[in-house]
Amino acid sequence: MTRECPICGAELDSDNHANCCLECRILAQADFFDDETWLPIVGHPCWEISDRGRIRGANSHRIHTPDNDRYPRVTLNGRRRRVHVLMAETWLGPRPFGMQALHADDRPDNMRVSNIGYGTAADRIRNHRKENH
Repeated sequence: MTRECPICGAELDSDNHANCCLECRILAQADFFDDETWLPIVGHPCWEISDRGRIRGANSHRIHTPDNDRYPRVTLNGRRRRVHVLMAETWLGPRPFGMQALHADDRPDNMRVSNIGYGTAADRIRNHRKENH
């Protein structure tokens, strides 16, 4: 069974574990899309997450508001998940071993895919130190 990128329709390679093709992922990380672009959330097919970090029902398109924790979280299928982690898993692919989902600018309210990436705990500490000096 071939999978297609839900954004551009390109065929996805069998080794592509993200929900979109590499080209669309690069465009999203570069903040290229004018319109908010949605992908099905990995492991939660009834929900979608946009390149701007908003979550909605896949059928109803009703926006699901995260809680007001420092790192916003939502409950999907009975499980609480941090939105930036869902962003990384959906837009960037599976988390590499030993890595964490991080905000490039260390601002948890900035959920754009262009601000989310994988890094180590040391990267997070180093980023936090840059913000405070």
